Amino acid sequence: MEKHAYSLLLTKLHCVTSTAESGCDDIFFEVYAGTARSGGGYDETFLGRYFDQNPLHMKGTGDDADAFIDISFNADDIGAQSYVDYVRVFLYDNDDKNGWNGSESGRDKIGETWIWRDDALSGTKTIDQGKQGYGKGEAEYQLSYRVIDKPIQTLRVFGIYCEESSKGCDVGAVEEVFAVAELAATEASEVLGKNPRPRSQAMSKAFEKAADCMEAIGKVVIWAINAAEGADEVYIQHVDKGNNDIQGGGWPTNGKPYKMHEDNSKGARQVMLGEGGTEYIRIPIDQYEEVTLQLREQDPMTKDNCIGSFTIKQSEYSKYEVEGGRIVTADDYFNAFENQDSGQGALYQLCISVGLENWAESATHDAQGS
Repeated sequence: MEKHAYSLLLTKLHCVTSTAESGCDDIFFEVYAGTARSGGGYDETFLGRYFDQNPLHMKGTGDDADAFIDISFNADDIGAQSYVDYVRVFLYDNDDKNGWNGSESGRDKIGETWIWRDDALSGTKTIDQGKQGYGKGEAEYQLSYRVIDKPIQTLRVFGIYCEESSKGCDVGAVEEVFAVAELAATEASEVLGKNPRPRSQAMSKAFEKAADCMEAIGKVVIWAINAAEGADEVYIQHVDKGNNDIQGGGWPTNGKPYKMHEDNSKGARQVMLGEGGTEYIRIPIDQYEEVTLQLREQDPMTKDNCIGSFTIKQSEYSKYEVEGGRIVTADDYFNAFENQDSGQGALYQLCISVGLENWAESATHDAQGS
């Protein structure tokens, strides 16, 4: 087979039947790449572990039956080998309460599957606990994948900014602030100069501009419960807004939340991605009518809350592409997904862009040549 640059994307996981244990399976992955030796057999390279600190909660019924994965691999991930014959995916059920801690006793193998170079460019692989895993052998999962061999329409996230961390305030009052925040985000986007891949210096100035605009417009101080909870434990998921609470991949890839707060002494106020080897977030949007990124918080007092979300529709793609990088407000959390809590009083902004993305190269400015 001809050797050429491409990316393998694990897209979705579907639970046909969960394990015999009570409640949901707590799913995480390990992925390896294998290359044939000249004398026979294969050499394997460890590519990564995903969702180990915040597993996907899955069972074979309702919305918990499906999850977005959005895990991609290309030649940069494989390293010096640069060419592989297969990718092997291990599926585990995590038994550790606060995330897998590296102990073999803290995980149960459900099964594994291989995606071979000569397989179809898109398809589904079955992972069957009965043939490979532990226990009564009742679990069955279906892993969907696609091979990306040309640039595709993509949503990128380069920066996350905490204007106000969660404070539990009056919904009506916070919505008024969101209206102001939308205007401020529009003003701040001008600072980015329509660059489709904004750098951290420009993003920092844009986020500062948004904060200044809110003050200048006459932002009313309505964040009533300032005692609050300290830093937000933030992570981002690609979710399906139209199907209630279908969860999924995002940032960070291991799921471990990132501490954020508007006071830098209590947590990071902003996160910049894409430089210094740090990859930005990217989600394919070429096969979806809309894509929603949801900011969520793990908090010891309020458990797991939605603290904001942003949705882009396929019909809006051309408009966003022309605008280049822009600041958007994650202000859609009051339309909470079914069976999920909402955090009142949080205000987060994202620096995003859309465009044709070369997935054969890593999600960094240097790799993408910009």
